[in-house]
Amino acid sequence: MIDRRWRLFGRVSLIDVLLVALFAAVIAFMITISRPAEAAADTPQSGNFTFTVELSCKDAGYEDNVEIGARVYDNLKGIYLGTVRDVEVRPYKSLASDQQAGIWRESEVEGLNFVYVTVEGDAVRTDMTTTVNDVEVVVGKELFIRSGRFASGGYCVKTEYREGAGR
Repeated sequence: MIDRRWRLFGRVSLIDVLLVALFAAVIAFMITISRPAEAAADTPQSGNFTFTVELSCKDAGYEDNVEIGARVYDNLKGIYLGTVRDVEVRPYKSLASDQQAGIWRESEVEGLNFVYVTVEGDAVRTDMTTTVNDVEVVVGKELFIRSGRFASGGYCVKTEYREGAGR
């Protein structure tokens, strides 16, 4: 079957056969990984969604502009996101060098606060993302939000989704 020149049946080189088999395996692998996921796994699901946006470096009293129950919009697209459910204020902290100890310490900055605005609305969730009226809302994403008395940008720091609890 295989002669001294490593040819199969005297015509085809064994190395050629191995290369064709390797090429076929690579093609099969590429087809497998490029196929879309099953439709059932990526079926959009609607539900109630809350997310919290951290507004940093806000002057003391800024939180008075954020009214519970106020309608919140995406400030860039003008799309409705939901209503304000909660407002929390924490002192703004910054890293400062402690020269004597030779370390960095976290210290409060007088007159500035973090304002955490929690918004509640309806969302559509898939395996890949969560959207509120076509605006993607995920932890770590910068959001620019506005209401009647405030407009600001911050990062989404918390999300909570309740399936099937939409209004």
